Formats: sequence, structure tokens, C-alpha cells
Amino acid sequence: MESLVKDVRFALRGIIRNPVFALISVSSLALGMVVSSLALGMGANAAIFSLINELFLEPLPIDSPDRVVRVFTTDERAAGNQSALSHLNWQDVGEQSTTLESLAGYDFVGVSLAIHGEPQNTPAQLVSGNYFDTLGVEAHRGRFFLPVEDQTPLSHPVALSSCS
Repeated sequence: MESLVKDVRFALRGIIRNPVFALISVSSLALGMVVSSLALGMGANAAIFSLINELFLEPLPIDSPDRVVRVFTTDERAAGNQSALSHLNWQDVGEQSTTLESLAGYDFVGVSLAIHGEPQNTPAQLVSGNYFDTLGVEAHRGRFFLPVEDQTPLSHPVALSSCS
């Protein structure tokens, strides 16, 4: 404890002898803290804006995103709860609609994928054969579904992968 008191006395004598140096040291330390805070705030702001821009401001990477709608059912008894169409309802809507140019179906599922022999659960989407044609997207590599692969359920199982 004595050495701490001696160190504090020595520092105070140095400040009294050279107050300009002490003022510059303290102000540069405070300025450094302010600059660090500003840099941290600007970095966080840029990251948040990039995320908002990608999710909400940039148009979807599909053909004519302003013409894409989501069709769902509403259960009035469950306070307007929205749910996806069943496969049979989806087919009926597609066949009977006179206003929709094309109707594609999808559902989120979980699949087990073996990577290096180890099975891992991963999210996936089950989509109809016309899904990518309806959205107007093209494959960067490989191909999408062929018409024959969508005729009979599970007769031609095809999987697509995405790196994005």
C-alpha cells in the first residue's frame, strides 16, 4: 500500500510540474475513447443497415417480384390464423384459378443429411416441379426439375442444393 501512495504522490508532482503534458495526455486518452466509441457505433450501424437493406429494401432475386403473391387459408374460428394450403387444395386452386398465371407450392421440412458419414438435421423446402419456373429463376449450375419428375409423387426423387 505504501508503494501505491508513493506512486500517486510522484504522479501528482509530475502533473504540477508539467500541467500542459498532463492535459494533453488526458485529452488524448478521452479523444481516443470517443473515437473508439464512434467507430464501434458506425460499424454496428453499417452492419444493421446492410442486413435491413438485404432483407427489406433490395428486390427479391426473382422475375417480376411485384407480381408474386402468397396464397393461404384463413381459419376464422382461430382468430384469423393463416395456414398453408394442403397439397390437394393447392392443386384445386391451381386448376380452377382464372387470375393466377402460375401457382407453385412449397413447404418447410427437416431432413437428415449425411455429411462425412455423420447424419445431421438440416432445414429444407419441399417444392412443386414448377416452383422455379413460376419464380423465373435460372440454375447457376446443373438443372432444376424435369416435367416427368413431378408427375407421380416419390417416383423420381430429386434434391437441389444451394450454397447461399
